Amino acid sequence: KEERPEGKMGVVTVTYELGSLGLDIARETAKRLGYRLVFSEIMKDVARRLEVPEWKIEEFNEFKYIPSKLSFFRLFQIDKSFIDFGALFGEKKKDITFEEFRDALTKAVTAFAVSNNVVIVGHASACILKEYPGTLHVKVEAPFPDRVKVFAERTGTSTANAEKELKKIDEKEAEFYLDI
Repeated sequence: KEERPEGKMGVVTVTYELGSLGLDIARETAKRLGYRLVFSEIMKDVARRLEVPEWKIEEFNEFKYIPSKLSFFRLFQIDKSFIDFGALFGEKKKDITFEEFRDALTKAVTAFAVSNNVVIVGHASACILKEYPGTLHVKVEAPFPDRVKVFAERTGTSTANAEKELKKIDEKEAEFYLDI
């Protein structure tokens, strides 16, 4: 691949409401631009920077963070507090502060942006890269009833459960963006 010409876009951030098909749009955007799609790699990098297992990132409920929007635990409504993963894997407990988490997230997102020719999905990337040169920020939205329908279909849950879950996720995500 040739270098990005000066002043041209090299990074696209995609923020989306769950159920709006934003991840599908991001994938297609990356494909058409010939860019790398960066989504789950961010949490792998954050975990590496914090020196914790990747699954531990999902324990940061107090940070109002939803790493994948559809974690295994939320999808199947399992309370993680009943499972001691550290004991299962013989690991010592390591407390992470919000500041450490935010710093690691900022460094991870910025490192992917520097690599250029990337579509970065979620993870507050639009906030983190708000002044990063050569970046286009896209937010994918959809009417709430449409989002409920998509969410219910993709998770195999009832419309009533999908509606309740989406409201919780939207609220938590809004709080997280304010914190970042």
